[in-house]
Amino acid sequence: MMSAENFAKRVVEDIITHFSVNALSIGADLDLFKHIAETGENGISPKELAIASECNERVIKEWLECCATNNYVNLTDNGNFYLPPGNAEVLLEKESPFYQRPNLKFIPSFNRVYPKVVEAFKTGRGVPYEDYGEECVEAIRDADAIIYKHYFSSEMLPKLGLKETFENEGAVVCDVGCGAGLLGIIIAREFPKVKVVGIDCDERSMAQAREYLAKESESVRSRITLVEDFLENLEPQHFDLMTYFQSLHDIPDPHKILETSKKFLKPNTGMIALLESNVTDDFRDMCLKPGERVPNLDENEVNAFARLSYGFSALHCLQCTMSQPHEYAAGTSITMKQIKEMCEAIGFEHVENVLSIDVYNLYKVY
Repeated sequence: MMSAENFAKRVVEDIITHFSVNALSIGADLDLFKHIAETGENGISPKELAIASECNERVIKEWLECCATNNYVNLTDNGNFYLPPGNAEVLLEKESPFYQRPNLKFIPSFNRVYPKVVEAFKTGRGVPYEDYGEECVEAIRDADAIIYKHYFSSEMLPKLGLKETFENEGAVVCDVGCGAGLLGIIIAREFPKVKVVGIDCDERSMAQAREYLAKESESVRSRITLVEDFLENLEPQHFDLMTYFQSLHDIPDPHKILETSKKFLKPNTGMIALLESNVTDDFRDMCLKPGERVPNLDENEVNAFARLSYGFSALHCLQCTMSQPHEYAAGTSITMKQIKEMCEAIGFEHVENVLSIDVYNLYKVY
């Protein structure tokens, strides 16, 4: 148990983190880090950054000093500010698996709906997804792209045992809750014999999906079908794989949609892949006493995975689900036990956790 003094320190640290991450988000939104990075080790002065970014010099000076005290930027010997290479990779390099710009987009999105979330705590009526704004759609799209690009073909597909299937003629995939359709595009690019159906009921996400697909080659475009609708309205067909990547927990009735999905799978060989939060079945296992370590996380003394999942759920995913008529409000921290119970009740014989990637677990259901 923490003393009042130690808990006060913890609260102050969290408040500081809130201020700091907002400074990060502003820097990303205004391309301030990009301008700093362009000057290399010579760095940039507040006046030069104000001119380059077309911002107010006095405010820029304060922002730079804020970033320097947080070690987001460093000082040169002559008092300029520069962006260290590792920081630049995290903030600017889209191809890096450590790229965090997408997650920073959640900050203005969540700030905007804060009063509505507070009210939803009282009413239980949630906050509609569309209220979180365009930044939230973009954040989810870009964060998903990092996972798909770096892990789907190299790690996920082999664990699902589908690489050979994807290399043969006739393989068909359905990406349920496809968002901007990036997973389908990656699959179609890498496996020229695979056809993909991407389905999502969110109008803004599907508009992005159509926009991205239009930029692809004829070979890719001809093998991807985008459907803006609910799964139960999809024309009868059978899939080798149905993916729910960070989408099952957002669905108002996950049991019903899994039951519907079973009807769309190829008999005997079809499977479902679920990508969900890496949390334990009992949340009490993630409530650590001060100084305790998290199993399998040698470098951490707090369960960052649980803090991220439950925080995101309380402020976003659970709110979005509860804003709709729902049978089961799962929240971001849906557990393997919950997933297994739903799948077994429907008639699936196997639910396996085949891969853990940072904050996510990949489940194979068949």
